[in-house]
Amino acid sequence: MKNSSKCTTLDYQVIIVGGGPAGTAAAIELGMQNIKTLVLEKYTNPLLSPRAQYLNSRTVSLLKRWGIFDKLSNQTLLSKDFPQDVVWQANLKADPIAVGSMKSKGLRIPLYITENILRERLSEFPSVTLLKNHEVVDIEISEDTTEVSVINKDNLHCSFSSNYVIACDGANSLVRKKCKIPFIELGPKRQMLSILFKANDLKSQVKNLSMMHLCLTKDGASAIGPIDLRTKEEIWYAQIQYPGKELPSKELASRTLDEVAGLKIDKEIVNYHLWQMQVQIAEYFCYYQKVFLVSDSAHAFAPTGGLGLNTGFGDIVNLCWKLASVIHKQQNPNILSTYESERRPVAIRNLHAAEQNAQDRILAKDNIQELAEISDKQVNARHITHAYTYLYSSLTKLNRLQPLDEIKKNDDYIAHADPGYFLPEVYIDDKSIYEILSRTQWSLLVVGNHSMDINLPDKVSILRLPEDAYPHKYILLRPDWHISATFENLPENISLPYNQIS
Repeated sequence: MKNSSKCTTLDYQVIIVGGGPAGTAAAIELGMQNIKTLVLEKYTNPLLSPRAQYLNSRTVSLLKRWGIFDKLSNQTLLSKDFPQDVVWQANLKADPIAVGSMKSKGLRIPLYITENILRERLSEFPSVTLLKNHEVVDIEISEDTTEVSVINKDNLHCSFSSNYVIACDGANSLVRKKCKIPFIELGPKRQMLSILFKANDLKSQVKNLSMMHLCLTKDGASAIGPIDLRTKEEIWYAQIQYPGKELPSKELASRTLDEVAGLKIDKEIVNYHLWQMQVQIAEYFCYYQKVFLVSDSAHAFAPTGGLGLNTGFGDIVNLCWKLASVIHKQQNPNILSTYESERRPVAIRNLHAAEQNAQDRILAKDNIQELAEISDKQVNARHITHAYTYLYSSLTKLNRLQPLDEIKKNDDYIAHADPGYFLPEVYIDDKSIYEILSRTQWSLLVVGNHSMDINLPDKVSILRLPEDAYPHKYILLRPDWHISATFENLPENISLPYNQIS
């Protein structure tokens, strides 16, 4: 990756607006495909913010794909055996009313650490340029190209052109607004006071110390939890339901935190801000198949269930391989339409789940008897995080006997090696399949010692696996590791969807 502060007008194949975790992950995906990419980031360094700390186990699969899982896992700030529970209580000193225990293994790590490690990985790709301190101020789209105008820290205006633009510029996306794409409200606005603070030995004063404490107030449940407990000067976060309309003084913010916690905390507030928590979704995710909205620019989540960034990472992996295949002239440009048709239904489902979680927290004080069930639903939602499928996609060829029942129970997720599903993880010689699969090509998995007398398209890799790895003899796998088709007997030819280049 090249770093630069000089304003140029070089042409790129893809411009990514926003170099946060979503934009950086998109650049990694395109870097793996050797796509000439420019990332435009407004700030110099990742922002210290107590949000998007939980990376679920589906995202863990993607971290292995990007080659950063081990490094991230080694930089978590809480110990490996730290309780991964959500505790509902009147305040931090009170006995728990209900406890939800997480069953699946993800990573809990501050967003700024995740972003820094993503940027380290990004630096390994020579086809990607990252420009920090470059704020996008305008975008113009024509039939042949898209021009992005920026202003840098020296107040210098310049512009860059590309074939495609990926918007990773957040819920207030300038790109989305310039494309005049409506942002549809799926729930009411709720004001939150977000606080990052240092505390002296707070952990010793907390009952049932866990990753998240939901303290019940008259305005609903407010979250308080530890980020780093390795030294006496601990780092904590708080997300408080706040009815005030204006940003409080630091002193008032401190008193508000103490009231929610139920004790006077010996603390230093590092930063705090107000923000509007509202569930929203873009009316469409792409603009003339040239500009694509991903992550928060496409959908704004309530931080209730750890669904926001994890859904965004799913968007990125879905989009970028398709974009690369079109740029490399391997597949028809019409494949780009499947990004929206596959990802928007997933986003809508996840947004409704997040909104229900937000409502449950607001009404928690009135539903004390149901808190145990509510807590389990919010903590264990693998039917949401894992079981999303592309069953009805034009890239999927369903099996005739394949069960299509929607998974409805809260934790009723069973990994399926069927078309439309994400390939379940297996281990080959103590190595995860996610560390072996191609990240850039379609793959034909041959399960067992079966014949390969077949004509395959170019750029399809063949991976032979042990007999008992999966229940199908042959699996045609997309570059994002979703299953396109399975076979018990190979046809004479296998053709890829959208393989005809016009």
